Amino acid sequence: MDVEMRNATTGDVKRCKVGKSWTALFWGSLVPLYRKDWAWGVPLLLTQVIFGSMSLVAGLMVNVVLFGIYNQYYIERLTKRGYRRVTTGEERGRQVNDR
Repeated sequence: MDVEMRNATTGDVKRCKVGKSWTALFWGSLVPLYRKDWAWGVPLLLTQVIFGSMSLVAGLMVNVVLFGIYNQYYIERLTKRGYRRVTTGEERGRQVNDR
């Protein structure tokens, strides 16, 4: 499922996946770097290089941890930066039918 986030001041819109991050499982620290999330991308890249140099399994464990938490963290970070979830007409219809 995707969530659309919009910044009220800039009007910038970002689509975010909710749930597990399969891209982070396979691509690791490249996902935060691609999303320009420098606060997590650079430290994760360094962590993967350090752990990956120790053993392949240790390097892959970074990806497994990222798989479980990164999408939720990314949405929380966007919220702190002023982004709010956009409710589409389809979602409003579902909310009314759920009541």
